[in-house]
Amino acid sequence: AVVNNDVTYNYVNIDLSSLDGISRAKDLNVISSGLLTVMNNPLIVEGSRLFTPQNRGRMFAVFFNPMQLALDLYQRYQTQPPKGDLEPLDTISFEEFVLTSPHAPQNWVTRQLAGVEESTIITTDHVRLAKGMIAHKCLVGRADNLKASLKRFESYFQWTTDKDEDSGSE
Repeated sequence: AVVNNDVTYNYVNIDLSSLDGISRAKDLNVISSGLLTVMNNPLIVEGSRLFTPQNRGRMFAVFFNPMQLALDLYQRYQTQPPKGDLEPLDTISFEEFVLTSPHAPQNWVTRQLAGVEESTIITTDHVRLAKGMIAHKCLVGRADNLKASLKRFESYFQWTTDKDEDSGSE
């Protein structure tokens, strides 16, 4: 527990970015303990196994437009070399960058949700599966409209801040 200004807060500190951390969380029954209200977990499928029909989770995520992200990286790499490269990528087209460069975004979320290894080429079936999971299992926010997305999350999860509680507003 943490004490701050005579108020005690319970907390849990478990690294959910590894299979060992997820296993530890399962062994400690953190979901049924009620200590965990929000978790950050890059291992989406594995992390979902912490939940049960009695202790269900709700997923939310903020997404960037993948083409805008790729374009931003491409434009940055035109003048600034990617980490580990000596030269900027100013000799290839945007299409070549997206299709062939190891520095282009690699559809990490699609790979996680569809269970696709990095060495496997993503197909339209993989994309369809991932999009279906997101549509049916996830409350989606957009990075290009972050303020509205956060308001949506606050409303859905009925989150309040200390400021909201002090002023009596929602």
